Amino acid sequence: MDTHNEIVFMEEQMKKLVANDALLKLVYKDMTISRNHSRKDALKIIFYGYVLDDPIMEEEYRKASK
Repeated sequence: MDTHNEIVFMEEQMKKLVANDALLKLVYKDMTISRNHSRKDALKIIFYGYVLDDPIMEEEYRKASK
């Protein structure tokens, strides 16, 4: 069973979250500038690596949709 059925990657929502979080912003800049990931790929990596399975970040992600 999918435990994240209400949490799905949405690019615009991730952009808002990254813009308001210092750590995620730093990781995003590193991924897009130093590691040459596309913007969308960087957002996906951050979503799956930093947001999912972290209750606090999942709540911040939900708030970013408002």
